[in-house]
Amino acid sequence: MKELKVIIPSAIAFTLLIIVIFISSKAANSQKRLAQNNDLVENLKQQIELLSLEKGKAVKEKERLEADSTSYLGLTTKLQTTQENLQSKLTEKEALIRKKNSEIKALNDKLRQYETKERLGLTGPVQKGNALKEKESLENEIKNLKQKILQERALYQYNLGVAYTEAEFYAQAIEAYEKSLEANPDNPEAHYNLGLLYQDYEENSEKAALHYEKYLELKPQAEDSNEVKALIKELTY
Repeated sequence: MKELKVIIPSAIAFTLLIIVIFISSKAANSQKRLAQNNDLVENLKQQIELLSLEKGKAVKEKERLEADSTSYLGLTTKLQTTQENLQSKLTEKEALIRKKNSEIKALNDKLRQYETKERLGLTGPVQKGNALKEKESLENEIKNLKQKILQERALYQYNLGVAYTEAEFYAQAIEAYEKSLEANPDNPEAHYNLGLLYQDYEENSEKAALHYEKYLELKPQAEDSNEVKALIKELTY
């Protein structure tokens, strides 16, 4: 038996062609949307990773700030304690000087009375001589006390400068070291510390070099003299 041949009308063939084209177009669009969705998913993943990194950084920064805050409070408390202790010592010395000055004033009054009585012939030179010796002794005692209080004041301001530096209050540290040098201009360590502060935090090369030079002048055999000389050369050229 012969195989039958089927003849498809041209209208049906055209319709089938349209359907095939439509299905192909749909499939292409679906693949395109799928690719776009894949890209979107990848972008979202990257954003999530970035957000996780940022969160990690934020947590670390929060921990650092908390640690800094604790450290700052500790340094501030230490600074306040140091300042109070040093001030207490100074106050004691100043009170002692005021007491001795009062004693000298009383002795001066007594001397004037002796001089008046001596002119009137009511007393002899012995009593006046004893009063003069007592006055001289007190004056020497006060002189020594004033010298000690200058040393105490210099040490107080120096230690205050160290405490301020540790607390990173650099302007206050400079002021304290300067006051320390007013009381004791021959403290090489105060000059050295000022040199560092003026160099690193004030960026004042001229003042830094001057204090480094004074440090070497007062302490020519310092172990770090070569390093300091190199710093001076760097700052002045």
